[in-house]
Amino acid sequence: MTQQNHEPAKKQPSNAGIVGGIALMVLAPVIGVITIVGTSVSSVGDIVASPTYMTDGSVYLVVAEQDTEMGIWLDDADSVSCSIIDPSGVAVNPEYSFLDSTVNDYELYQTFTPSRSGQYSVACNGNADGFKVAPVLNAAGLATGIIAGVLMIIVGILGGLALLIATVVRKLSWNRRYGPGAAPQYPTGQPYPQYGISQTPQYGSGPAQPYGAPPAQPYGAPPAQPYGAPPAQPYGVPPAQPYAGQPAPAQPPSPAQPPQNWPLQN
Repeated sequence: MTQQNHEPAKKQPSNAGIVGGIALMVLAPVIGVITIVGTSVSSVGDIVASPTYMTDGSVYLVVAEQDTEMGIWLDDADSVSCSIIDPSGVAVNPEYSFLDSTVNDYELYQTFTPSRSGQYSVACNGNADGFKVAPVLNAAGLATGIIAGVLMIIVGILGGLALLIATVVRKLSWNRRYGPGAAPQYPTGQPYPQYGISQTPQYGSGPAQPYGAPPAQPYGAPPAQPYGAPPAQPYGVPPAQPYAGQPAPAQPPSPAQPPQNWPLQN
């Protein structure tokens, strides 16, 4: 029986890479968009949630944190003047904003930075429909959130695509090498079988004879006759006829016939 040393098949790659790649390409854009929208909403959420005050000169108490830039947001204002008093009773001079920032029809008008945390007294007088006191949009934080969301989308799509392609290539390579119809694999250093030559070991015999060579003699057998020599005579068989041009072999004397040239008896 022919014996072949086949290389053991490696474990087939799983579909986890395909599933993970597709999930990454789908979830990354969703998470990126949520990050961008969440950053924007958190930046404008404080402005939208702030109460609206009247521009009739009434004084309103507003809580502000130290070193947090605050803004006075006006709704459809032409000319308004505002005054601010800190918790210690010292007047705060607001600065006019040069930023073109509008949230829900409220435009940023003036800004101030509290020197301490506490309640600030704010009063505005003019022809505006109303005003709000809320933190100024953090442009740096907003830009950071947007950039982070965009990078998350790009990296997620490219990473998922790379994982998907790598897994598909590995599965195709496995199918070509170990799948149905694949050629037999042999370990490194093992010769491939020679087609037409039996690979079955002959126990008790010598090495295999090449094509065209005479068969090897078994152990203990008399040596084979060389090519061109007459075959050996088996025991008990009369000798074969001589070849043309050769003298006939001498016949042994018969017991009933005396040999030639014997002396005759008188």
